[in-house]
Amino acid sequence: MISYRLGFALFAVLFVSPLLLADDSSPTAAQPLNWHDDYGTAYAAAKEHQRLLLIHFQAAPASAYEKELQATLAQPNVRELCGKLELLRIPTTYEVSVGGKQSPLLKHAGFAALGNKPGLAIVDLKNADRDCYAQTVSAVPFERIGYYAPSPTSVRSLRTLLQLPAGTLTQRTMVYAVRLHPEQPASTRGQAAPLLFSEAAGHSASMARTGVQGHQGFDARFQRISGSLGSAAQEVVAESWPGEDLVSACFSCVHSWRGSPGHWSAVSGAQHAYGYDIRHGARGVWYATGLFSGR
Repeated sequence: MISYRLGFALFAVLFVSPLLLADDSSPTAAQPLNWHDDYGTAYAAAKEHQRLLLIHFQAAPASAYEKELQATLAQPNVRELCGKLELLRIPTTYEVSVGGKQSPLLKHAGFAALGNKPGLAIVDLKNADRDCYAQTVSAVPFERIGYYAPSPTSVRSLRTLLQLPAGTLTQRTMVYAVRLHPEQPASTRGQAAPLLFSEAAGHSASMARTGVQGHQGFDARFQRISGSLGSAAQEVVAESWPGEDLVSACFSCVHSWRGSPGHWSAVSGAQHAYGYDIRHGARGVWYATGLFSGR
């Protein structure tokens, strides 16, 4: 039986009480949601108002996921979050002009993580000072992802998606997979630290280039993190099954960490600051890194 190979490095860390994720489900007056039906108009509005742009690539005929999404969007605590974004609902066949030729928007490279399937995507037109600006930062297809993942159109999934920290597509998808674990790991209740996300990105990219999972260069990362944040660091790494897409790979890596008490103590424990990332390497394998810092 094939098993995941895991890596774990631990240095002494002082834990603090976590910052709880907001989950106010109290009813509020329902506000109508304004859905655009034109990509150019929605994009311009999101840019003008400095908002995230949530795109619903809608299937026809409506699937069970589409029907569940409509029920989810009717929930006041979901509508409140959606009211802070620009919203676009278009069919999967919707086309835009690229180089003078009409082309399906869903087949644009920025939405590749959807695998040409119906689903939800988020474009960041809010964080102009970040590398993720004007980039697709979330892409969740309407399909069964596997392992512990709940339905992507459930209230819990959508609320989680709409409250992710600023970051790249790979970083936010890793955090999405961590937060949706049924045991509600506490590591992402801390501060989303740009330095830790950057270090996680660098190490995941290194593992992807070499095709070797491990903690190569952790001493240097430890020194940079402790020197900048003034605290010790922890690191976990994992690799996915070959051939998985981004979203499935992120859930696979979290699932593998759950199978190791040492890894899970870091991922599920209260952390002052955290950063996650994942990269695609040879043989269709994804390599994930989680980095944590205490006070």
